[in-house]
Formats: sequence, structure tokens, C-alpha cells
Amino acid sequence: MGTYDLFRKIVQSNLTAKERSISQIQYDIISDFYDSPSYKSVTINNTLRDVQITDENAINKNPNKKRVLCKPEEDINIGDDILWNSEHWLCTNIDSDKEIYAKGIIERCNNTLTFYKNSISYTLPCIITAVGSSMGLSDNETKYTSDLNNEIIVRVSNNTISQLIQVNDIFKIGKRNYKIMTDSDIVESGLLIFKMQVVLEEQEQHVFTLSILNEDNLQIAISQSLTINVEVTDNGVSVSNPNVLYSSSDEDIATINSDGVVTLLSEGIIEFTATLTSDNTVSDNVTVEVVAEEQNNYTVNISGSTSIIKGYTEDYSCIFKNNGVAYSDNSTFYLKADDNVSETILASITTQNVTNNTCTIRGVGLGYVKLFVRNEDSSIVSDGYRIKVENLF
Repeated sequence: MGTYDLFRKIVQSNLTAKERSISQIQYDIISDFYDSPSYKSVTINNTLRDVQITDENAINKNPNKKRVLCKPEEDINIGDDILWNSEHWLCTNIDSDKEIYAKGIIERCNNTLTFYKNSISYTLPCIITAVGSSMGLSDNETKYTSDLNNEIIVRVSNNTISQLIQVNDIFKIGKRNYKIMTDSDIVESGLLIFKMQVVLEEQEQHVFTLSILNEDNLQIAISQSLTINVEVTDNGVSVSNPNVLYSSSDEDIATINSDGVVTLLSEGIIEFTATLTSDNTVSDNVTVEVVAEEQNNYTVNISGSTSIIKGYTEDYSCIFKNNGVAYSDNSTFYLKADDNVSETILASITTQNVTNNTCTIRGVGLGYVKLFVRNEDSSIVSDGYRIKVENLF
């Protein structure tokens, strides 16, 4: 239940007159907050929040600087990252005399720092100003250009990512490369401020690739196990223990955890995607068909001539299959009379190769015989292959 609904319920409940008066005031405050034309829904530090955003100065309006007003009982802090209308803003100041609302000043980020640490790509929204200019962005600084001075000031949120930045790190900003000249200054623990200077040295570039090593269009039985294996390279060198995000196209068929281990739930065709956590443009996918538990269906088929000339020989072979797919097994050929049961003297097996699954038969007397074959443990036996022993003319 939202705060607005909560106060409405309180106001409408059975309270004393004094309690109702206090609650009515609280209700009016919340009601006014949501009814204001300045009400916005934004993301602050990756959390959806309701705020009011107004011009910082009603007279000298600066599109790059705004005032933010939070709901009662909520706060905003220096260094907070506000995502509003697909743009990043940084909170650079707050009012310390909070009464009902927490208030602060936010400034539009006019650039992004991209850098690499331990083969991981990071991006940070930032505010860039030329050395000697006001720390507050002016109207003509909505986007950084190469016309700024050779020295610039960069402000970023003080967080675990920005704390990776060190003196002498080089960044590609616009058309130039800038080096961190001094350790950062900290503004109320919320912002880091770096002084950078143009250098001729280039920022080290990294090209990442991610490849799924599993065979594509894989078919797997629902009772089997499956792990999606990936390889990540940085400038062609394999990265050990890369940070990868896995996803499943249909979690009713299968789910996948942060280690790439798949849990199969039902039959169907599904696509798994692996994405480099630090750069969602680097990814690969694989399609898997989940099928029912496979049932073994073993067969063996004999091939060769259906007739033998008396006194001559013919060669025969067999193929073992499971569900129509050939596999290796040892064979034993033998002959029976035409009734499938009695012994026969009309033909004889002269040679056979148990591993190559072949045999040679000589015709002895006129009539019909049946050739059979079984596998090594006699669990698979062929149907009788009928052969006629006949005269040459």
C-alpha cells in the first residue's frame, strides 16, 4: 500500500478529532505531492522513486540544473544518481534544514567515463567542466566538446566503481585523451572530483568477445543435466572467471543460474543467452530442444544377396541401431532352416568378423535358409533373412 493510500485509510478510520486533524494534514501533504504538475517517477541509484522536479531558479532558468523534492519520510543524498527522461543527473547539493520534504540540487551529466579494470569494462555518468569555470553547468555546457580547456574537472558519484579510478589513469573524452593528475577530492563523501589534463598518450582499448562453447541446436532429454559453458576474451586473451549474466527465453521450460547451470522443467525449444555483465553488447546465445525421456529402441538389420549359387559364396553384413542411429556392437551370425527353428545343411557360414559385423556364406544344397544375427549379449536378435540356394543354370 502506497503512502497516499495509507493516509487516506487513516483519515477515514475511527480517530479522535485531534488525531483526525493531524492525519488530515499528513493526507493533504501527500495529496498535494502527487497532484503537483512537478511530480515525476524517476530512478535513484537503480531504485524507482517518486519525486518532484522543478527549476532551481524561477527567474534564471538553467536547463542543466534542477531542484528535486522527495516524498515525506524519504531522503536524497549528495552523489545520488538520478535517471530521468533517459538522462543521468547527479545530486550535488542538499538542503540541510529538512522540515517535511528532503530537497536537493541535481545537475545533468554531460558525459560518460569508460574505463577497464581487471578486464572488466565500466561506465560512469559524469559532469565535466573546464578548469576556471563555475562548478555548476552553464547553458552552453550541455554536451562536452573539444573546445574546453586543456584541463578539466570531472565529478562522479562516490561509489565502488568510481573508487577504482587512480592517478595517471587515461580516459578518452570527446576527441582527446585526459589523464588523472591528482587524487580525488571528496565532497561530503558523496562525490569524487578529479582534475584531468590533456595528454598525447592513448587510453588503452579493450575488445571483448564472448562465445558459448556448447553445440547449437542441441537436443537433450529432460532428465539429463546441462551447463552452458562460455569463453570470454580480452584483446584475444582468455579471461579467467569472467562476470557473465545468463538468461532463459522461457522459464517454464528451463531456468539457468548465475553459474550457467540449467534446470530443465518441461519439453520445448528454448534459447539461452550469455552476456558480459560489464558490457551488454557482448553476448552469445544457444538453442536447446528439451525432449521427453529417451526410450531405447534397438534393432539390427542384415544386408546382402537374397540368393546364393550352390557351391559359391556371398558376403553379408549387419548394422546395429538405437532409435534409428547406428552404433557399434559385436555380432554373431548363424543359420537356421526355413522354419526359423530347425538346423540346416543347405548352407554354411565359412567366416565371420564379430567387430566388422560381416560374414561369408557358402551354398551347399538347394532350398531356402534363414540367416540370423545377434549382438554380444544376445539382447538384440534380428529377424530371419531368407536366402535361396540355387543352381547356376
